[in-house]
Amino acid sequence: MADGNARMILLVEDEVIIAMSTKAQLEQYGYAVVIATKGDQAIAAIENQPDIQLVLMDINLGADEDGTEIAAQILKDHDLPVLFLSAHTEPEVVERTEKITSYGYVVKNSSIAVLDASIKMAFKLFAAKRALTASEQRRRLLHDNAGVGIVYYSPDGRVISCNRRAAERFQGDPDDFTGRSIDEVLPPDHADALRRRIKTATRNDEAFVFEDQVQSPSGVMWLLNNAVRMTDATNAITGVQIVSQDITSLKNTEESLKTHQLELETQNAELLRQKIELEAMTAKYVTLYNTAPVSYFTLNESGVIVEANCMAEAQLAVDRGSLIHRPFSDFIQPEDQDRFYLYRRNLFLSPAEVACEHLQPQMCHLQIRRSDGAVFPAILKAALIQDHCGESVCRVVAVELINDHGLEHKGAGGV
Repeated sequence: MADGNARMILLVEDEVIIAMSTKAQLEQYGYAVVIATKGDQAIAAIENQPDIQLVLMDINLGADEDGTEIAAQILKDHDLPVLFLSAHTEPEVVERTEKITSYGYVVKNSSIAVLDASIKMAFKLFAAKRALTASEQRRRLLHDNAGVGIVYYSPDGRVISCNRRAAERFQGDPDDFTGRSIDEVLPPDHADALRRRIKTATRNDEAFVFEDQVQSPSGVMWLLNNAVRMTDATNAITGVQIVSQDITSLKNTEESLKTHQLELETQNAELLRQKIELEAMTAKYVTLYNTAPVSYFTLNESGVIVEANCMAEAQLAVDRGSLIHRPFSDFIQPEDQDRFYLYRRNLFLSPAEVACEHLQPQMCHLQIRRSDGAVFPAILKAALIQDHCGESVCRVVAVELINDHGLEHKGAGGV
């Protein structure tokens, strides 16, 4: 007996005794069976009993009823596996079943084991068909809604199919292009180029990638294409599938970047030229500074020596390495320390930019002591400037006087 989970079969058989016998045998194999002796009963059973999973259809139902026609009516509205039964094996009888989506043909005098095996095979084929249909639907959904254009061309350049994205590029629907030659869709030069691509693809075992410029109704666009040869089960070439991505924005960006690159290269060349000139001027300045016949010192606001030239080194009898970072006041006689302090303070009271505008040095008369103890009179001429970091520094020229008489005379107008 069939249990509650048994698969339900609709047995359509006009001979009641055969129907009851077949029903009993199938129930012993675990199936649930519903009997219909006429076509209209079979259609009504399908409509009223949604649990029916397979139709076991006798081809000759008597009273001029054809089982294949009843099966065709059922399959119009219901997706079910149909397995035909008949006592006849003539070719014309079998041919009638082949016109219907059926899952087999069983001769009536076959054993119940053969019938059971045929039913199980029908269920397997039906499940495989449904899985294939679902897979095809998913593939079609992905194909139609892909973010890239997909076109399937015949070897002679005719559109077999295309998806929505490819059609939208030419302001149409997929049906507008299916069956059309590329000569009807593209300008002659672009059509010729694409035909060469298709021909190349049919000769290659592997996919190849190429860029193409295409004239569309919305303007010129750049496409990155991947072309692959398509074959059937016999390995015969059926066409070429080309997947294309719109890279127009990328190309425009590349062109813009190239323009900017040229501008940057021009600017870089100008900066390099200015750098070379600046380095030459700096080298010239350093040479002039170091070889000047007078002593140059650069002091920060605290009076510390941050730069000194060769003449300053000789004047104070101290090598430059020892001069840098020493207070300039270390070389001034005690009685002139206050004079130097006031002199330096007054210099840094004025903004550096003002001092630079007027370039008017301020002078001070002092007694300077060398590192060997020798003392000599000198005039300091100083101006406030800004260094490369924007800090205010004082540039000092120390001029050694020849005699004390000159010092006293100059000192009358000093700080």
